[in-house]
Amino acid sequence: MTSIETDPTPAPDMPAAERTPVVTCRDVNKWFGRFHALRGISTEIYEGETVVVFGPSGSSKSTFLRTLNRLEPHDAGEIIVNGITLDHQVQNLHAVRANVGMVFQHFNLFPHLTVRRNITLAPQVVRHQSRKEADEHALRLLERVGIPDLIDMYPADLSGGQQQRVAIARALAMDPKVLLLDEPTSALDPESIREVLSVISELSASGMTMIIVTHEMGFAREVASRLLFFAQGQIVEEGTPEQIFDHPREERTRQFLSQIL
Repeated sequence: MTSIETDPTPAPDMPAAERTPVVTCRDVNKWFGRFHALRGISTEIYEGETVVVFGPSGSSKSTFLRTLNRLEPHDAGEIIVNGITLDHQVQNLHAVRANVGMVFQHFNLFPHLTVRRNITLAPQVVRHQSRKEADEHALRLLERVGIPDLIDMYPADLSGGQQQRVAIARALAMDPKVLLLDEPTSALDPESIREVLSVISELSASGMTMIIVTHEMGFAREVASRLLFFAQGQIVEEGTPEQIFDHPREERTRQFLSQIL
């Protein structure tokens, strides 16, 4: 697999004053009817970080991720992405979504389009790239994720792991400032999980800013700059992998980790 090259980014341990928040959440709340899904979420995601969100099922991890590009509108609080406040204004929404890539659990590829067209459609429509430019970019991205020979195949002809790697390439085609990954391996078999995690690990090493919801704790320990432990719609604890896995402060964190490690 070809390594992924990007511009240098600030080291995760650089003092906060010298780092750029790509995502800022201030007291974010979300309700579904009477159900209070997100309860006062406040955090900042910095350029070059790989932030892993984990916790028990039903703790609104995916809901949190989906509020960051307004697939789920938040009901209270403030979300700022790449300097743009995410609100009901259409121009703000378009500006944010143009800079935020999303990789879903179940791939969400367009089944009637080839791999090539899945990747080139948005850059041509939104970025106004020429067909030649978009095609060349698509091939480079497929080389990065290790499947350039699949460019003219259809999703139905691909394995789950191959489809997810196409989905990652599609998200990267818009040159996002931040990449959101919602349980990207949960629908995959063990061999495919390794393939996809390898791609994500390379993205992390390259300095791509990522927020990942995952249950793959070994992977999280290896690649995360920081972890957010969610329970009952709240951030119960956050810290480095060493802090979270070896010295968790909160009893709820210790209880959860004891069940999964």
